Amino acid sequence: MAGLPGKLRRPLRRNRSRTLIASVVILIGLMIVLVWITDSRLWDLIAGIGTIVGLVTGFVQLRGTLKKINPNPIRVRYTLRTTWIEGVVQNFDPSKSLDHYVDEKAIVHAHAFLIIDIVSQATDEAIKLAPYLLIEVSEVEPIPQTVDYIFPYRGGAGGLNKVFLATFSPERDKVFGAPQLADVAEVPYRQETFDFFTLTPGEGETFQLNYSVLSGYYYRFRVGVQYSYQGKDDVHWSEEEYVAGIPIDSSTVRVWRYIPTAAPSLANSFEKIPFDSPARSTGIPNIDEGLIARNVRVQEQAVKQYRSSFTLPQPR
Repeated sequence: MAGLPGKLRRPLRRNRSRTLIASVVILIGLMIVLVWITDSRLWDLIAGIGTIVGLVTGFVQLRGTLKKINPNPIRVRYTLRTTWIEGVVQNFDPSKSLDHYVDEKAIVHAHAFLIIDIVSQATDEAIKLAPYLLIEVSEVEPIPQTVDYIFPYRGGAGGLNKVFLATFSPERDKVFGAPQLADVAEVPYRQETFDFFTLTPGEGETFQLNYSVLSGYYYRFRVGVQYSYQGKDDVHWSEEEYVAGIPIDSSTVRVWRYIPTAAPSLANSFEKIPFDSPARSTGIPNIDEGLIARNVRVQEQAVKQYRSSFTLPQPR
């Protein structure tokens, strides 16, 4: 749920402790009245009060145990998707199938994006989400002079979500924010932007991270969702690291076209073709350094202009 600028929806915190204490007092009072009416013994009253206190104590301990079992107030799932499968393949062997490289995660996709599904697991109040996604770059490595590049077939890209944008360059070897796309670029559809987002208990939200890179490098990175819960800020980082990268020198790229077969008994194959062959459906998207530098400046400025209480965490 999107938050309005400068406002946060009223927390759903309920003072359950006061309700619990009031209930105990009422029960004890009723027991005293019952003892007075029925002329029961004092020890029966004491035993009854002890039973109530034991039940209340057990309930409180059970709540604490359940919170320890599930300490994270949000559940986040990160999914890498591609507009179509195309990119550099590491340790390429044309005798192996496309499924092999997909399963081994050996393709550095040229047209990929991440879907981040977030669900609140809190039960007592709303969770506040930062207006940007976090990127933590762990390694930047030059792409070798000679690489293998495949372009099999195209697939679907899915629907529109709340889209964020990150630009990678060798200088950004740290934690940085990826702002909302509509704050840094013109988009062909209407997308409102926000200074923060909120999740009520059980509510879900879907973010999409698009990214571009300065050609010639591999970028290994993780994605994080920054949030605030019960007055404390934290980050949910993806357990998996992702790799982005596009070769810079087209003359050193060996291009392979994937050829699927209709007969199940026949093996699929790869066909080597010239880089400038008309059979290629797309061109390798080399992006110049000046454009990347401009995009980085615009994105960093957009993150600073969000009116929220969040600050970027320091690199670990």
